[in-house]
Amino acid sequence: MPGKQQLKSGLKYYGQLIFFSLVGALVALYLFSAVSVSASSLEFNLELVPFNRGETVIQLPPLGEVTAVTHRAPFMLKLTLVNLKPEFLTDTLTVLAEEGHGGQIKRQLYDKMLKIVLRWVAIAGLGGAGGWFLFTRKASIRTLLIGGIPALLSCLLLMGFTVFLPYDVDAFNNPRYRGTLGAAPWIVDLVVDSLGSFKTAGEQLEVLSGRVRGLCEQLEQTYPATHDLPLKVLAVSDLHNNPAALKFMERVIQTFQVDLIIDTGDITDFGTELESELAKQVVGLPVPYLFVPGNHDNPQVVATMREAGARVMEGEIVEMAGLRVLGLADPASFSRLMRVAPEEELEEVGLSGYAELFDPSAPPHLVAVHNLKMARNFIGEVPVILNGHTHRPAVSFEQGTWLVNPGSVGAAGIRGLQSPGEQNYSLAILYFGEAEEGAPGLTVVAVDLIRVPQLQDSFTVQRFYSR
Repeated sequence: MPGKQQLKSGLKYYGQLIFFSLVGALVALYLFSAVSVSASSLEFNLELVPFNRGETVIQLPPLGEVTAVTHRAPFMLKLTLVNLKPEFLTDTLTVLAEEGHGGQIKRQLYDKMLKIVLRWVAIAGLGGAGGWFLFTRKASIRTLLIGGIPALLSCLLLMGFTVFLPYDVDAFNNPRYRGTLGAAPWIVDLVVDSLGSFKTAGEQLEVLSGRVRGLCEQLEQTYPATHDLPLKVLAVSDLHNNPAALKFMERVIQTFQVDLIIDTGDITDFGTELESELAKQVVGLPVPYLFVPGNHDNPQVVATMREAGARVMEGEIVEMAGLRVLGLADPASFSRLMRVAPEEELEEVGLSGYAELFDPSAPPHLVAVHNLKMARNFIGEVPVILNGHTHRPAVSFEQGTWLVNPGSVGAAGIRGLQSPGEQNYSLAILYFGEAEEGAPGLTVVAVDLIRVPQLQDSFTVQRFYSR
């Protein structure tokens, strides 16, 4: 009977070996399979998730996720969009629009899959060695190899015959949507159809901004000149993730020799880390950047802007280039809820800011808020109030105070593509000169309000002079 006992003992041994090495391999893959994958301007976090259904899940924060049954269990492939490179964004968008299904990106991903599979196989082998070691408590090379090699080979075969060989790309022709995408899957078609627009708009804005300067030079032949004034401030708001706005702002800065940018908020849509990358590019413009957070800018966006070099104003007075600016952050920017604060809360924040910061003996030259309802107490008390939020550019003069809303420099972002006839790229330039004798500091000489309709070879400039 020794032979039966040896056989039984051998089967038990190999059964334990396979069980513990496979468990160790799967646990290791569950914990350490995540790898960063770049394709064009996009960066994904790719994970192989064991103990799951044979699905590929593509997460697109904050819109939600797209899921398709592409292979057999027990592994799930999970792709999470974590970053993008704004300098290459418009090129990638054009490629997507031309190829429909993003063929170039898929090819780039396929080219990298071999290295990723080898990485996962190595992790499985190490996990198997660790699982067998924990069972046997024998720390020798032989023991580790005995546990690692079966796990490595088993996982290689398992992944090959469940994930890769029968992988069905066409399954994404009938995907499942969750999150915002689940409520409105048509947004995918909207984005694909409109992806090329950002690049086209950027080129359009770059050309037209030069023509705007020519028109302003003609205006100065009749009205007082603005080119030799000591301070020119570019007022922008509501960029909403539109990279085309960068070209617009950059060209206007060069053409008009702008000294300072004041942004009254909503630089993003959802306040995600992904969107913050574009915010960093905006702060990289070659002039000082003052930023007042709006209701779409959460604490993460604010922190990113501050780290990138912007002067973030959440309830303070800053003096820059001789201009004293009082900035009040939208109360919604202190949370991640992406809400519009109630009118009473906005008025309360404005009243508190007025009581705590306003000094009649040395009033600010300019008050910057996202929502004008926060600045009602300052009308008649300060020379200029800047605001945004409405996406409607406007300039008015009330009780001795300029009210300037530059509109949306990003034409309301991706949402503006749904109604291009209603949304313009717009901004304002404020020209400050020395105040009259006996009055301290700077005074507004003129305001230019510039509008550019989306994808049209036209623009409008309105110049407003002080009274």
